[in-house]
Amino acid sequence: MAAGLLLSMLENPIAGAERAKSVSAVLQCLGFTTEVRAVLAPRRGVDDVTKGAKGLRLYADKVLSNLRSSEASFAEEMRQFLNSLDVDSAIKEVLYTQDLVISLDEKGAVEIKKHKWLVPYLKAGMLNVADLKFFSTKGKQPAAADGVSVDDLSSGQLQILNNLLNLSLCVKDDSLVLIDEPENSLHPEWQRDYISLLRRSLACAKKCHIVIATHSPLVASGVQSSEGSLIGLRRNEDDGSIEVVPSEAVHGWLPSTVLEERFDMETVRAPELSKAVATALDLLKTKGGDKARLRQACAVLKELLKELPPDDVIVPAIEAIIELGEA
Repeated sequence: MAAGLLLSMLENPIAGAERAKSVSAVLQCLGFTTEVRAVLAPRRGVDDVTKGAKGLRLYADKVLSNLRSSEASFAEEMRQFLNSLDVDSAIKEVLYTQDLVISLDEKGAVEIKKHKWLVPYLKAGMLNVADLKFFSTKGKQPAAADGVSVDDLSSGQLQILNNLLNLSLCVKDDSLVLIDEPENSLHPEWQRDYISLLRRSLACAKKCHIVIATHSPLVASGVQSSEGSLIGLRRNEDDGSIEVVPSEAVHGWLPSTVLEERFDMETVRAPELSKAVATALDLLKTKGGDKARLRQACAVLKELLKELPPDDVIVPAIEAIIELGEA
């Protein structure tokens, strides 16, 4: 992931204030500045000084032999680079390029362009990204003079960096953006804010279309009716086919309402509580029913009632069921 991010940064230097704002929005969400430090290291085998240029040539030949025709564009790019490689000069660049500090803003674009020569070395695997470090804004992350390592980030932070930072760096006008389950690994607060952050990430590009597959009511409720709608996919019980069910946006709805109205959940309560309430109600409705079972059901409800906050709207209903069951 670190290598992929660095390649995106080097291949897409910030051009224009809108692009800079989009990139900055993603980094600010994570509590980072726009400065990034990459620690580079030569690939194992290539770093063997005793073999020198010979070791690098052997590695280059190995890469050439493994290029697949299915990756035509990439393969051609690598062939041109490797066939024209001056190994005596390259070995010095590979062995002694160890640190790189770049700024993901308009001012840093000129400096980034100077480092673009690193791109083919990274793509060919001659240089590895040993670490990628981000620098904290005050009060957002633990202070670290030498930056916060990408290896120390949570899976949620990595998710946002890998997806939204890459997107803000690379997206172009008229793009079709496909996003699958962005809620994975994200704290509920970040799920709630995801669409807003995505909106800012794409502000640098015009006329983009975004398709998001999600199971998160917090993500779904972030879409405004003026910018999109919801489409449900349901399996037909008769023939197993998939049915498309368009519906209106649910911007600002409570998660529980979204789950019930758009995700077709009968209830968002824990199944144990729902089952206990349903059992007690069924027994109450049955004339001359099993009193012992009803008392047992009420005992279960009493225990579950202890776990609910006193102001929960279901508490009075459960208390009424218990009262009727014990009468």
